[in-house]
Amino acid sequence: MRNETIVDEKPMFSASEMYPGFSMTLANGWEISVQWGRNHYCANRDNPNKESRRSTTAEVAIFAPDKDGFPRDWWSYDEDLNEVVEQPESTYVNGWLTTDQVANIIAIISKKSA
Repeated sequence: MRNETIVDEKPMFSASEMYPGFSMTLANGWEISVQWGRNHYCANRDNPNKESRRSTTAEVAIFAPDKDGFPRDWWSYDEDLNEVVEQPESTYVNGWLTTDQVANIIAIISKKSA
């Protein structure tokens, strides 16, 4: 299995091959990647022990639906607005998010248009 971003796929879950985490592609084409490995912005960051399959916080990357080919636009979660916003940078992640915050982000992007 190769490491790839899900593009033009039906709604699905995908387990991360190299790090603890997963991604979800929703029916509207939005994708969220949730990671909590020792190299991610989470409670396990810089953990000298073997990769933990559990964490109190996680790093999230949000991708808008593919419109003009790869690469897709990266978005981020703005907690003050309780909304996801487009990022001018080519890559962006939100770190140290709780399970409730991740669930809220999934709810927000699930209501976005394709």
